[in-house]
Amino acid sequence: MSIILTILAILGIAIAVLLGLLLLLVALALLCRLQYKVKVVKPGREGDWEYDIRIRWLFGIIKRKISSEDVNKELKKEETVKDTKRETGEEVKKKGSKKKRKRAREEGKKEKGHLDRFKGLDIDSILRIIGYTLDLLKKVFAAFRPKRIVVRGLYGAGSPDVTGKVLAVVYGAAAALDISANVEGDFENEVLQLDVRAMGYLRLWAVFVPMVRYILRPEIWRLLFPKRSKQAKKEEKRQTKRKKLEGEENGDRI
Repeated sequence: MSIILTILAILGIAIAVLLGLLLLLVALALLCRLQYKVKVVKPGREGDWEYDIRIRWLFGIIKRKISSEDVNKELKKEETVKDTKRETGEEVKKKGSKKKRKRAREEGKKEKGHLDRFKGLDIDSILRIIGYTLDLLKKVFAAFRPKRIVVRGLYGAGSPDVTGKVLAVVYGAAAALDISANVEGDFENEVLQLDVRAMGYLRLWAVFVPMVRYILRPEIWRLLFPKRSKQAKKEEKRQTKRKKLEGEENGDRI
């Protein structure tokens, strides 16, 4: 008996240590800086916008790069796959139509369920939900706000007056928002060349805590996790029984 108690005690200590280490790792991950760099380039009026986003987290262990070039490659691959499927005739129209009808029914039920969530809310509750949501968005924006933004480029509207006005607005906005701007003006030709770079960092704790508080608000909690009425539960049980009976009847026919 003493041996069993000793083994249970050791297991309890081991589980407590593992949980403590897990909580410590989660806390470190939330407090660790997430660094990001964003680069947006417009090579000319006729050229497409190009972007490059780099994310670095957990001292560089986790890295992620998202660029317009990679996204365009993925889109081209998807288009190629769709074209080959059409050519080889792999898409069956009947199955597709059945799946579409089933999907439409499921989406209709989901939409109805989402609308039912708002039935028990009064005007004060709706106003509080809007206030909580706006407050959360402000905190998230403040957390993700870049620490440095640099804008370089060349702009020309083809008219000296319009070019001068636009440049005045650009430099005024840059001064108000603390942005380093160096946009030259071409007062004769229509030109648009931009190179925008943003750098910043945040700790996920600054986003995680406000989101948890937001979800734990009574109005938000009821909206996200509504309690089903007894009548709805009974109706769901009837539907499941009906489906089982239909499946058994189909099996007997076969």
